[in-house]
Amino acid sequence: LFCQSLSLEFPMRGASMSTVLNPLMGLQSSVFGMFFTQILSVLFLVSGGFNALLTALYQSYTFLPPDSALSFNDDLLAFISQQWQMMSDMCLSFALPAMVVMIMVDVALGLVNRSVEQLNVFFLSMPIKSILVVFLLLVSMHFALTHYLNQINQFESNISTLFQLLKE
Repeated sequence: LFCQSLSLEFPMRGASMSTVLNPLMGLQSSVFGMFFTQILSVLFLVSGGFNALLTALYQSYTFLPPDSALSFNDDLLAFISQQWQMMSDMCLSFALPAMVVMIMVDVALGLVNRSVEQLNVFFLSMPIKSILVVFLLLVSMHFALTHYLNQINQFESNISTLFQLLKE
């Protein structure tokens, strides 16, 4: 009875949909999500990003004392917009190859389902998607992490630009 109630509450549909409890956010997260969180956290710490973050935090008190007011000028808003665009580009460039592969597999299996209706494509799609995404992950991991590392290395110059814009 306990196993049946668990299977009703947490349906197990395959390896690509498995979830684990994410202790950082207290939510359910995918295995790949936890993997990427840990890899990017280690890369951030190893590349000196944490030291740059602490330096920026300490410098923020000298450039912008607690009793001073913030003034949002056009240059500051343009800088914030540029950083937001960079973050969106990084997220999209990281996720887009896997999304394209999964859509292509769905389209191909949809065509197979139309021609061979006796074949249950739903159960066939999960292992095919998992294998292709893991292969794509192995191929593209170097490029994605290099792009992320370049952004961490530009962090100090971005922070100094932000402080200069806040000072004006």
